[in-house]
This record gives sequence, C-alpha cells and structure tokens, in this order.
Amino acid sequence: SKEGQKVRSLARKLGLEIVDIERYKEAFDKFDVDGSGRIEPDECESLLKILLKTKKGEELRKEIVQQLGKKADVNRNSSIDFEEFCVFWKRMSDELDGDHLQDYYCNVSRVSVSR
Repeated sequence: SKEGQKVRSLARKLGLEIVDIERYKEAFDKFDVDGSGRIEPDECESLLKILLKTKKGEELRKEIVQQLGKKADVNRNSSIDFEEFCVFWKRMSDELDGDHLQDYYCNVSRVSVSR
C-alpha cells in the first residue's frame, strides 16, 4: 500500500525499524488532536508534559516548551509534522539514553535564566 511504502521509506531514511515508526505514529496521532497531520504549539505542550513525565497539575515553564519545540520544529513553520516528530523523539532518545526526558527537564528547569 501507499501508506506502507511511506512508512518503509521513512524508516530507512531515519535508520529506524518499521515497528518503531508505527509506534511513533500512534503517539503522534494522540497529540495531533485536531487531525491536521501536524502538532501545533498548544498540542506540543501536551506532548512535552507526557514525554517529560510532569506531575498532574504541574505546568511547564514557557522557556522549556519553546526550547524543546524549536528542537522538534526543524523547518521553523511553528508546527511539527510526523517526520520532525520521529527525528525529535529519536534524537532525544539517543541523547538522553532512552526514556530519561524527565531528567533532562529537571536539569533544564534548575538552570537560572539571566534577564
């Protein structure tokens, strides 16, 4: 199928297994609330809260959302498409040894921002 070809092509391009791409797609679709095929800024904050495993009711600092959003939004069009999402998650997983995004958040949130 055409969709299967896209998945295989993206998996090859990113050096991922097809099963990983399928898992990423499931996650992506959960955060693409409006079904636009893109994760918009308001959807991105929800995504980051899950990825960073924040406590219920805990808000992310705006700087954190912007910083991680910029990492994900490679083409700078203010939204994250599926390929950007895959690249972002793979990079964060590689950089942070798997599921330790919450450690990253803790370290970043402790850094003071000079004004």
